[in-house]
Order: sequence, then structure tokens, then C-alpha cells
Amino acid sequence: MTSSPAAETATISAAAPVGSVPPGPTITPNAPAPVTVRIEGGESFPYVTEDYQIPFYEGMNIAQALDYTGVVQATTSGVQAVGGVRNDTTDDVRIGGGVQYVLRLNGRQIPHSLLSFPVHRRDVIGIELIVIGQS
Repeated sequence: MTSSPAAETATISAAAPVGSVPPGPTITPNAPAPVTVRIEGGESFPYVTEDYQIPFYEGMNIAQALDYTGVVQATTSGVQAVGGVRNDTTDDVRIGGGVQYVLRLNGRQIPHSLLSFPVHRRDVIGIELIVIGQS
């Protein structure tokens, strides 16, 4: 015995009304949400390229978020070094001379003077290492 298409449609529409969206997760305003620190070493320093998820806390600034990774040495006055994921200090990339960095917040380039700028939940902080003066 075959069922009629109308009966199937009635069953489906009763289970999920047309145009309905299943409920998503409930987000609590005070729930912890990570901040992402994205380090890009490029072709010159591929061993430092990595994304880090760090816990957000009220009052955190960009320098603190970078420093929290354990691989970026940063203060509000600048970034001094970026270490590799191998956690070997001999692999640290020192900032200065021919190595500089581009700082980003949520994909937008920002000046180094904003290292003291506060971060928010789910922000993405990027640091890209660049080599200057070498061909």
C-alpha cells in the first residue's frame, strides 16, 4: 500500500513548519568568549604562524592579549619578539632592524600606538611579521 503525497506533506509540515529555523545556542552576555590571536610569519618565518585562542577578561588590551599567548613578547610600547611554536628561544624572531610587524584588529590594520586599545569578546588580533630591505 502506498501513501499519498498529501499525507507525507502533512506529516512533514507538522514536524517542521515551512520557514522555521531551529533554535540556536543560547548566548549569555557574561559568558566567556575567546579572543583569537593570529600570528603570521609569512615565507620568512613559517614556524611562528599559528592561531591562539585565549580567554577574554574585562579590561584586556591588545598588548596583554598578545603577551597572553606566551609566544609574543609585547607591552603597550611595542612588540619585542615573537617565538616559534617549538617554544625554543633560539627560534625567537626579534623585532627591529630588518624585521617589522603589521598589527591588525578584526582584519583592519591599526597603528602600533594602539597596543593599549581594549579588546572585546571574539576580537581577532593579528600580527604579521615582515622583512624589510631584503630582496
